[in-house]
Amino acid sequence: MNIPAVQLLTFSAAVIALGFHMSEDKEDKFPFPEIYLREYEMLSLKKAINESPDKEFPFCEALRRSRDIVLVKTCRDFEAKYMDYLSNLVSKKIVLFGTLEIHAVAQALELSKVNFIWVIRFPQGGKNSTIEDALPEGFLERVGERGKVLEGWAPQATILQHASIGGFVSYCGWSSFMENVKFGEPIIAMPMHIDQPMNARLVVYIGMGVEAVRDENGKLQSEEIAKAIREVVMEESGEAVRKKARELSEKMNVKGDEELDDVVEELVALCGNK
Repeated sequence: MNIPAVQLLTFSAAVIALGFHMSEDKEDKFPFPEIYLREYEMLSLKKAINESPDKEFPFCEALRRSRDIVLVKTCRDFEAKYMDYLSNLVSKKIVLFGTLEIHAVAQALELSKVNFIWVIRFPQGGKNSTIEDALPEGFLERVGERGKVLEGWAPQATILQHASIGGFVSYCGWSSFMENVKFGEPIIAMPMHIDQPMNARLVVYIGMGVEAVRDENGKLQSEEIAKAIREVVMEESGEAVRKKARELSEKMNVKGDEELDDVVEELVALCGNK
């Protein structure tokens, strides 16, 4: 039918570039050392690639088939060099469009002494069917009115734009990260798997957050989470992070409409040349 297809990515350009670089089996190292995987994270990604039907990073074939351009949900202010590298890798123009170990997190929130809203999601068929069952005994009583625990879902955008919010504890899924950038809250990064660890490295590199580092076996450490929360939300040392988050938010909000106009122009041009 000769209908042009365009790949739309909801992962970061850095993550896709690293994954494509790995799949191409290049001898050269990935040129951006700030985006990296720890050993246990690398093993997990390599396992996922080896188990895929084509033995390559997800999206590689879709990127190759994307017609002339690739749409990426990101911001040039902090991903410009990764976008350019990805563009070279796939030979296409990049166009912008703007389960934990629950007890460890609970203990960290207690240690941090900050007010918080915590959303917990249970997997279908999970053993813990209620918040009370999942949390440490007496946790809700001990945190009292300074903590609110919700099950399943919360209006993230509404919460993030509230004046009382001082930081966002995030797994660093890309869409969640991008929404947070819009509202300018600093991030306490607690990545789990797939693209999240690399997104967390990007958060730290661009200066708008702190990662709660796990131990060498990949387990969360309550003390590290509490330390990261206090630094981002309360301590003087976190002012640079809070300032950077506000600056990126202002830039992204100003450029949002301009980037959307660019997308429309590119898609119209693409359809006209089909």
